[in-house]
Amino acid sequence: MMLMFSLNPANDWGELVGVASFFAIICYLVSLTSMFSLVKPRREALLVVNPGAEFTVPWSRIRSIDTQNGFVIKLAGSEEIACHAFQGSFLGRLFGNASAKRASGAIEKCRIGRGSRESSGEVESKVPWMRPLSWLALIWSAFAIAVPAVARLL
Repeated sequence: MMLMFSLNPANDWGELVGVASFFAIICYLVSLTSMFSLVKPRREALLVVNPGAEFTVPWSRIRSIDTQNGFVIKLAGSEEIACHAFQGSFLGRLFGNASAKRASGAIEKCRIGRGSRESSGEVESKVPWMRPLSWLALIWSAFAIAVPAVARLL
């Protein structure tokens, strides 16, 4: 659609930048919901990266991991951290969420192996801003500069 808008000679660069900004924001929001999610066991803690937040969970704070509908880490107390890397789905409910169960088993092994080292501390949460900001800049520059320039050259 952006390419077709760029090929129309009646549209000037101001309109192209406006339309490109709209598409860049839409692509950025889609990337926030579909990218950058992971669960990574580390020596001192479990790292959970979701699109909008990053959590470092000490091994001693993890009570259990629930894989019934997605992937939820239950902490001591009543806190829960859902991981977007293993989303719940209808097919997952039918077939048993195999990937979430494998990840849960691997994390449980790490937790048991490292549970003797009482890693104390609170759950650290932070909002990573550099990676999403760089993706927004990359997407915007592709839509606002690259696509119209290439379309007008051809």
